[in-house]
Amino acid sequence: MIDIMEMNIDAVVGPVVGPVVGPMCWSGLELAARDDWALNLDAEAAAELADATAALADHPVVSITATDAPLPKAAAILSRLKTLATSGPGIALLRGVPVETAEAAARALWLIGVHIGLPQPQDAAGGLIHDIRDTGADPDTQTDVRVYQTALAQPFHNDGGDLFMLLCRQPAVEGGDSRIVSAPALFNEVLARRPELAAVLQQPFPFDARGNQLPGRSPVQQLPIFSSRDGGLFILHKRHYIDYATDIPGVPPLTDDQVAALDLVDEICADPSFQYAFRMKAGDLIVGNNFTTLHARDAFADPGGPSGRHMMRLWIGLTDGPKLPAAFRETREFGALFNIPGRA
Repeated sequence: MIDIMEMNIDAVVGPVVGPVVGPMCWSGLELAARDDWALNLDAEAAAELADATAALADHPVVSITATDAPLPKAAAILSRLKTLATSGPGIALLRGVPVETAEAAARALWLIGVHIGLPQPQDAAGGLIHDIRDTGADPDTQTDVRVYQTALAQPFHNDGGDLFMLLCRQPAVEGGDSRIVSAPALFNEVLARRPELAAVLQQPFPFDARGNQLPGRSPVQQLPIFSSRDGGLFILHKRHYIDYATDIPGVPPLTDDQVAALDLVDEICADPSFQYAFRMKAGDLIVGNNFTTLHARDAFADPGGPSGRHMMRLWIGLTDGPKLPAAFRETREFGALFNIPGRA
């Protein structure tokens, strides 16, 4: 019998009593009608970033700090990126990041990340920067494989840290389009259609940690999809990892209400008017708020080698980020954020 993490949910999750309002509530149609969240790195800032990556070519990427390359010409646009992600729509696109080589792209992404926040571990080994490529692995038969390591479609989910940063080094030859939805708008839609299922989504679900659980923790995380603290709404959702968890011996099957709630979430997210779909190009950087957005990826065709799809990812913690639901302390996605002073 597996030791599933237990917690007093009533002590850490307060019910959301009404619809959520604010700039992070939007439909795909509404996001498509505005362009304030899409930014272009101007020539001077791009040159500054390229020069910094070249000057630091002999430094291991993860050793580089913001003081190693101050980036004054890019400071304003990087500040705008953070503002859009934390107090705007929860999503921002930056075009024109230098990605001429994989090494330069990794340093450019890292520099942008350390000028906005603190890179967070993305796996049990403490890796701080991930290459997002098809490795040919099979998550159905290899329990430590995560879907980002394949060419399979990724259902709507969120990552770890306060923010995720995804840089396109090389787009897919075919497929691989990205999709994003507003988590507060998703909650509001569930609440409007089936309020009883909105309550179900605020109760525990099992999540397979895919072998990347925190040290000493259970490989199955048990917590709600929607949580709240101090009036704020937070989400942690990975339908595919919930389904994987129920295949683990000792994990009970989902109830009919849980399945119905997950199916409704899938139905809303799949609505073309509710989601926003886009195709990333080389040099595009997406910055998203992990507490207020879900993102997905279409399956893609990958010839492999240098022409294969190649993305690079950071998870970023913020020194001025929100106070988090206590249940998040035990998760591989958000547990490290509690180590940032003032975040507990």
